[in-house]
Amino acid sequence: MITTKYLLKYLFTLSVFPLFPLLAHGQESKNQSLNISGVIVDSLTNKPLAGAIVSIYLPKDTIHFITNTNGTYNFSVPKQPNFLEAAFLGYRISKIKTDKKFDFQIYDTIRMAPGTFEIDSVVVSARLKKVIYRGDTVQFNAAAFKTLHGANVGSLVSKLPGVTIDYGVWFMGELVSGAYVDGRKVFGSEDVGLYNLMENLDAKDIISIEAFKEISDQDKHLGNSNAPKRWIFNFITFSKLTEITIGHALLSYGKDLTHGDGGQYKDRYGSGITLNYFGDKKGIFQTNIFHNNINRFTNKIDELSIAQANISGDNKQTVIDISGSVFLGKKKIIEIQPKYSFEQKHNSNLTYREQLFFPTKEYNSRDVKDSTSLNETTSSHNIGFNIKSRPKNHTIDIYSECSFINRAKSTSILNSNIMDGSIVSLFRNSASNQEYGFLGRYSIRWSWKISQKLSFGTDVSATVTDNSQQELRKDTTVRNSSYSYLNLSGPIQRNGYQINITPKLGYELSRYTSLNTQVTGMINNTQSRKIVVDNMTGLYDYTQMYNYTDHSKLIIPELNLVRSRKQIKLVLGFKSQISTQSYTDKDRGLDKHSTYFAILPMFLYDHNALLNTSSSQLTVSYSSRVTIPGSNMLTPVINSGNGSFLSVGNPNLKQSYTHNLSTKLSLMENEISVSTSITGSYITNPISLNGFIFFNKDTVLQQYNNYLAKAGSYLSQYRNGQNRYYFMPKIDVSLPVNFLGSILSSTLQYRYENVPVYIGNDLVQTIQQSAALSVNLKSTFSQYLEFVVNSQSSYSFNRRSTGVRDRFFSEQLSVNMTAVILSGRINISAFCNTYISRNPYYRNTDQTINLLNASLNYKFLKERNASFGISAYDLLNSRRLFNTITSPQSQTYTWSQVTGTQILFNFSYKFNYKKSGGKKINNGAYNSKILNSDQ
Repeated sequence: MITTKYLLKYLFTLSVFPLFPLLAHGQESKNQSLNISGVIVDSLTNKPLAGAIVSIYLPKDTIHFITNTNGTYNFSVPKQPNFLEAAFLGYRISKIKTDKKFDFQIYDTIRMAPGTFEIDSVVVSARLKKVIYRGDTVQFNAAAFKTLHGANVGSLVSKLPGVTIDYGVWFMGELVSGAYVDGRKVFGSEDVGLYNLMENLDAKDIISIEAFKEISDQDKHLGNSNAPKRWIFNFITFSKLTEITIGHALLSYGKDLTHGDGGQYKDRYGSGITLNYFGDKKGIFQTNIFHNNINRFTNKIDELSIAQANISGDNKQTVIDISGSVFLGKKKIIEIQPKYSFEQKHNSNLTYREQLFFPTKEYNSRDVKDSTSLNETTSSHNIGFNIKSRPKNHTIDIYSECSFINRAKSTSILNSNIMDGSIVSLFRNSASNQEYGFLGRYSIRWSWKISQKLSFGTDVSATVTDNSQQELRKDTTVRNSSYSYLNLSGPIQRNGYQINITPKLGYELSRYTSLNTQVTGMINNTQSRKIVVDNMTGLYDYTQMYNYTDHSKLIIPELNLVRSRKQIKLVLGFKSQISTQSYTDKDRGLDKHSTYFAILPMFLYDHNALLNTSSSQLTVSYSSRVTIPGSNMLTPVINSGNGSFLSVGNPNLKQSYTHNLSTKLSLMENEISVSTSITGSYITNPISLNGFIFFNKDTVLQQYNNYLAKAGSYLSQYRNGQNRYYFMPKIDVSLPVNFLGSILSSTLQYRYENVPVYIGNDLVQTIQQSAALSVNLKSTFSQYLEFVVNSQSSYSFNRRSTGVRDRFFSEQLSVNMTAVILSGRINISAFCNTYISRNPYYRNTDQTINLLNASLNYKFLKERNASFGISAYDLLNSRRLFNTITSPQSQTYTWSQVTGTQILFNFSYKFNYKKSGGKKINNGAYNSKILNSDQ
């Protein structure tokens, strides 16, 4: 029986069931979307338009799409768009309205008609990336860094992340050793060429600066492909320069206000001229410097460079340096690089040194004090040339250099040795030395690409020496009694030659792997002649020696694995040596000959990995050196006077394991730079074996076995506790500060080192720990005011196994302010430097040194490339420099005399002339405007 309740449920189900398909259809309709795709073409040519903007306008939203290189587009949108629009620069905008049938329409092709119209103005605003990584090259965009009005390239370089200028230009903690302009080398010696470029080229001429690594020219000449690489800066100008001439002339004269002599102040003067020119097929560099003002960098003549350093002593210096390059042939396959340099300098200084020895079993306290007066005059001439040729499949490199040296030196030393408060000895020494000589270096490199995978080459280098030296020395020693004597040594004559011949063979196993092998032969022939007269003993000794040495080395295999972006280099090596030696002393009737075969295998393992992205660089380097002594060498020596004896061992025979690990991570994203590095070295089990056995035929074997037993015991004892290692993490951070375009950079470094040293028969283990913090703030408030503050703090703690401890704290604070007023006509610079050192254990060595330099210059002429000014140096200095060195045995403090307060009047004239594709660029003007990073 069906009740009323069940009947109502049944009727409700029947009435609702027909609605289910409608609800499902409504839900499907709601979720449905439409794919719209097609292509946009030119209505006249039917060519696709890449980069056109296609827009779908919805009631509450708009969707945009940019066509690809084929001009196609693809949308997925709801069914209620209002209209579709296509836009492209230089064409009329196409609009397609939608209707109710739009749900089923797909537009295959939209044809756009060309159209012209005027644009009132276009403003492009961009924020330049400061740093870009391109493989193993770091590129800096010059316009992203603020510089003062009229600043030179040196000012721009000082603002680059990772760059510091301290007695040289340093990048990522390594010295920058050369410079290029648009890929062409700047002539002159490597450091001088870089400095001249930084001082004489305007910052506004530069688009970007590239930093990369390459081996030195000398290593290229010698064929040392595995030699360490140095950083090189390549300055890219607005347009590739076909010719460039930059020069600088400087005159200065003044007085030394602290070196009065009889009421007369000492004159200070300086002059210098530099010229650097290069074009498509030739280039030349010339510099001429003459001065007696030592408060400037050697070979650096800019008037503001004096504010960077204090050097001890009183110097006079004259330098002439000329070098050039000429290309021959239509394809420039021959390049000739001649060079000449002359240098004459006189150095006079006074140095005080105090050496405090740590207590030992023999004494509780020991103090050695020295005062040294030095006068030295040196003159040298250097002449050389380099010829490079690149004919088909061949490379020829010829290098020649000759040096002529004349040196005169006189020294005076007063030495006192104080032990436990008492003077043990007092020693005076005066010596004069005269030396002149000749040194020649020559090399020829030839390589031949035999096939796609096989290459052969030969390197030949020679060194020729002819040297004569004479020394006159007078010693006076005081210890309970006094005596003095004259020691005349000379003339000491040395002459001879050394020749190296290295044939090489290389085979490319695959795209990334090559096998290289080489054999090095060396011939060394030297002679020396010496006369010694001692007026104290009356002895007269005449000696003539003749030495001949022949060495050959075999390195096989050398395996290199290199990849393009993920670079890995692996080197495996093996060396052995064969040597012969003869010794002749005709005056004493001695004639000795020796020959030995040394099994000296040295296994090399290098692993370098370089991972790059657009803003980061990771370098991991690991190297291992294992030197294993071979079988004990038996070296028969024939002595015509005393029969024969057997020599066991070699002074240079050592076993050691050295492991080096270096990891460096650099991140540069626009204005933020972070660099971290970890380096460490571990050396274990050094062994040295050397000894001689005199023998006759009956006892040779017995004595030889006894010696080996003693040597084994000695080596076992010597190895104990001789493991040496260090560990040093370091982090560098550079980031912008939200205060008038300031840049804050900081470096934190910690070093832990274990140094075992034998002092007498006692092994002293020394643990050295040091922490250093450097903070640098550069603020370029505008084009007319710049402010730089630098702080360097360090703390060292040493602990020795003898119980001695030592702490040392130092702080160096420098402030540099530069202002440019009257549209760059007047330049004002002030530099203040304070150095503080504190040692809680040796308060008498605490030092505080202050330095204040200032300069005022007025620029005139049309291009303001001439200036006249006045400079003052060392206004607060107490005429001394301080330095400290700590070793496991002692702590040494050195005070050196400095020049003192000076006032100088300076005149400077700079000129530059540049050509680019036949078009002169005046004062760095360029049609395009590169926006500053803050715009």
